[in-house]
Amino acid sequence: MQESAGIDLGIKTLAVLSKGTQYENQGLLRPELRKLKRLNRELSRRQEGCGRWNRTKQKLARLHRRITNRRLDYQHQMTTPIARTYGVIGVEDLNVAEMIRNHRRAWSIADAGFGETHHQLAYKSEGYGGMPVAMNRFFPSSRLCHFCGWINSDLTLADRTWAYDCGAVLDRDLNAALNIERQALKMVTAVGSRRPKTPGERMSDSSEQSAAKRENMAEERRPSKPCQSSTVW
Repeated sequence: MQESAGIDLGIKTLAVLSKGTQYENQGLLRPELRKLKRLNRELSRRQEGCGRWNRTKQKLARLHRRITNRRLDYQHQMTTPIARTYGVIGVEDLNVAEMIRNHRRAWSIADAGFGETHHQLAYKSEGYGGMPVAMNRFFPSSRLCHFCGWINSDLTLADRTWAYDCGAVLDRDLNAALNIERQALKMVTAVGSRRPKTPGERMSDSSEQSAAKRENMAEERRPSKPCQSSTVW
């Protein structure tokens, strides 16, 4: 298990790791929008409670379930190796409810499933003995230069790559992931936490404790030496 990783979540690329790994956004909802709208219109024209209304409602429910299952499958394929590989995982605490108010990006944000990704990373990381760390949502991960610490206040969503005052040129998502990883390690150190043990280290500690316990039990069962008394005549 490696020590740490930072994850930057986004719309264009679903997740970018500080180690360079990228997971593309599948965009499963948008290709099905036409069919969803057609079924919703068809349902609204049916008389509620009749046979055709029930059949259309079942078709609509099956389509929603298929989209949800495909999204969950991809998220599990993404989060499981991440939780299994890294001990400390830093992730942004995104305000999804506020982000959805942007009507231009609402469909894409809802389709990305940021909340479910957070949930899976949290319980899987703890299950593998790791430590998930949520960043403050106001932490300037994208605007902060990973090398010199300069903050670009003029950065917009259209700026995917930009040059820093120190001369470094980085992709904004990778730069954000690097900043998140560094901040997560600072937060872990600040609260006095130590690096989570890997499965091999936990197995070694368990073996040592078992050996010590068996030795103590053997010592207790060993008969004590008889007392030697001297008689004075």
